[in-house]
Amino acid sequence: MTVTRRALLGATLATPALAQSARFPDRPIELVVGFAPGGGTDVNMRSFARFFEARLGGSVVVVNRPGAGTEVAMASVARTRPDRSTLGAATLPTLVTIPIERQAQFKLEAFVGIGQIASDPNAFSVSAAGPYTSMAQAGPCRSRFAPAGTPPEILARLRQAAEEAAKDEAFARALEQQFTEVRFIPGAEWFAQLGAMQDRCRALRAKTPWRER
Repeated sequence: MTVTRRALLGATLATPALAQSARFPDRPIELVVGFAPGGGTDVNMRSFARFFEARLGGSVVVVNRPGAGTEVAMASVARTRPDRSTLGAATLPTLVTIPIERQAQFKLEAFVGIGQIASDPNAFSVSAAGPYTSMAQAGPCRSRFAPAGTPPEILARLRQAAEEAAKDEAFARALEQQFTEVRFIPGAEWFAQLGAMQDRCRALRAKTPWRER
């Protein structure tokens, strides 16, 4: 059985003044990745950044902040000033499960979603003596992220640019070479799924706690 698990572009941008949105982007945008350079998510997001910035009309710079299972990166984005210049790229399940497992430095509610960009297959295995025989019993706890406060018009532009980039055939070919599949889910729909996933994961942990890594 396989489940999807890959980079969700999350963008949580905020802005101090709606009037500035007409100039957006007026500075380089940082795309924060919670893994070291050269890993799968980093490579995927560097590929995506090229297509994303072409649609936005401004430069996108990937910034690597590994540590604590991506919590360092997520927390840095959550604390970012609402200046519209920082986005985050996250993987599941860490975006959903870290705030359940421990007193994390971020909450899912601190972000607003731009969209899920891609997925890759992962396999789950459980003990034959355990209580679970299907994902329906365990709960599908995988998906994607970004800080709240983004003006609607800027959020709409980010989501549109992300969707256009994700649907670019050249981008799809680039990901295929990285053994990854484009699977775009629009921001609002994707973030609603994340909230539901977190509820299911929280209920699952209460019933059968998993070990924190």
